[in-house]
Amino acid sequence: MTCCGPSRRRRRLLELLGDGGAAFAYHGDFDWGGLGIAAAVHDRIGWRPWRYGAADYRAAAAAGARDAPLTGRPVPSPWDPGLAAAMTDRGVRVEEELVLDDLLDDLLDDLG
Repeated sequence: MTCCGPSRRRRRLLELLGDGGAAFAYHGDFDWGGLGIAAAVHDRIGWRPWRYGAADYRAAAAAGARDAPLTGRPVPSPWDPGLAAAMTDRGVRVEEELVLDDLLDDLLDDLG
């Protein structure tokens, strides 16, 4: 379950990197806390979703994600409004660790 977002120092570092031209990709837990953190970070520094959209959620939920109920208050996903809607419809939380292999494969593909 998502605990908290980046500290003030980490946010400042990300802002400085962004001001210097760095581009960011973001992936987080598919739960309301994760979406809240993602939206806050998106508002401050901007990022492109990394396997963090409605289609990604549906695939992860269908691929055998533990049936952990999605609890809490729904929040919007401005980078992909369909994500919050899909999560509301399915009602299952998918933690980041459950899609870690896919994320690591993406990194390996980028390396070469």
